[in-house]
Amino acid sequence: MTGAPVTLRERLTVRTPLGPPSAAARRNRERLCAFIRSIEDEVFAADEQARVTLRRLLGWDDETFHAFITSPLLTHSSPHASMNAFPPMMTYPWIQRCIQTLAALAGGGRAVHIRTLVMHNNLGDLRWRPYAWWHRNAAGEVVKTGFFSRSHAARHQVLLAQPTPQIEASACAPSDREALALARHARNHAYFAAIYRLHLERLAGFHLPHGTIEVPLNVLNAFTFTEESLPLWVALAEESSERRVRTIDANGALVDLAREEASSFAAHIRELGRFPLVCANAQNFAQVYQFGITTMIGAELMARYVAPMHRDVEELFRRIGWSYPLPEFIPITRFPEEFLAPRDEPSRHALRASGIKGTLSICVADFGTDMAARLETLLGRRYAEFFPSPPAEST
Repeated sequence: MTGAPVTLRERLTVRTPLGPPSAAARRNRERLCAFIRSIEDEVFAADEQARVTLRRLLGWDDETFHAFITSPLLTHSSPHASMNAFPPMMTYPWIQRCIQTLAALAGGGRAVHIRTLVMHNNLGDLRWRPYAWWHRNAAGEVVKTGFFSRSHAARHQVLLAQPTPQIEASACAPSDREALALARHARNHAYFAAIYRLHLERLAGFHLPHGTIEVPLNVLNAFTFTEESLPLWVALAEESSERRVRTIDANGALVDLAREEASSFAAHIRELGRFPLVCANAQNFAQVYQFGITTMIGAELMARYVAPMHRDVEELFRRIGWSYPLPEFIPITRFPEEFLAPRDEPSRHALRASGIKGTLSICVADFGTDMAARLETLLGRRYAEFFPSPPAEST
C-alpha cells in the first residue's frame, strides 16, 4: 500500500487519547500533587512571591495540578538535567507542545506534558555535558563556563550531590539573567539546572500555559515508595535487571542499595533530603505509567530499548499487581540543524570547536520568543526526516 509520506504534523497528532483517567490513575495523580506540595522546600527555598513564580514555572501551581489530575491525554518525556540542551533533545518541549495542540480532545480537558527530568546523571554525561555551560555573555560572544572537573575520579559524581553554581548574571546574555535569578533558589545543582532550563524553554514558547508539570525522577521514586514496598522492588531489580536500585553515597556517586538496607531506607525517605533513590530503568518508567500516559517521546537510545523495556514493565506489573496501559512511543532522533544553529558564523565556529552544533541558551539569546514560530514550518516536513530509520531492537 502506498500513499503520501507521513508528515511530522500527522505523526504528532494523537487520534485516540486514553481519555479521562481511571479511578486508580486519578488517585495517583492527586496523591502526587499533594506529595509535591509537601516536599517543595526540598527543591527550592524562596519567599512567597518567588515561590508563586517557581510553582508556576515547574507546573506546581493549583491550575496546572488540576489540569494534570483531570487530563485525558498525558504525554511524557524524561531528558537529563543540565544547563545545556542540544539537538534533537532541546526541541522535545516544542514537540510536546505540538502533541498537546494537535490532539483532538472531544470531551474537554487539556493535554498535559509530564516531564520526569533525570536528576541523578553524573558529571561525565556526554550527551548533556553538565560539566560546563555554553552560552552568550553580555557582549554577545559564545563562551564556555566550566563547572566541574572531567577527571576520572570526579565524573561519577551525580548532579543531585553538587552545590548550586555561582554565576554572575550581569556577565551573561539578557535572556539568561532572569532564569539564573530564579535558579538561585534551588537546593542543588540538578534543581538549579532544571529551573534555569524551564525558564528558557518558556521564553522560547515551548510550553503551553499550565501545560507542563515537572516531576524530577528522584521525587517520583520517593513518592512511589510512600506506599509501595521498597524492599520488594529492590529484590525484583536484583532478580530481573542488570541495574539495581541505587542511592547516593558520601562521595556523591551512585551505589547499589542492598536489600537489607531497603526497609530502614524506606522508613526515613522523607527525611533524607535530595530524595537520593534511583530505580532500575524499567521500574522508573513503570512508575510514570501509573498516571495513565498516552504518548511519550525519546531519542536514539530509547528507540532501541523501549520495546524490550516494555516487556520488563509488563512483567513488573504482573509481579506487583499493577495494571496500566503502555504508551505509544514517538521517536525523534534528528532535527534540521539550520533551525538551531547560532545566527552568526563566529558563534557557529566557536560551538564547532567543542563539537556542538546548537544549544538552547544560545538559540533563545538569538531568537527569543520567535523560536517556536521558526519551528512551526517544520510540521509540514516528512516525519522520516526526524526519525530516518527504525534501529535494531536491543536484546
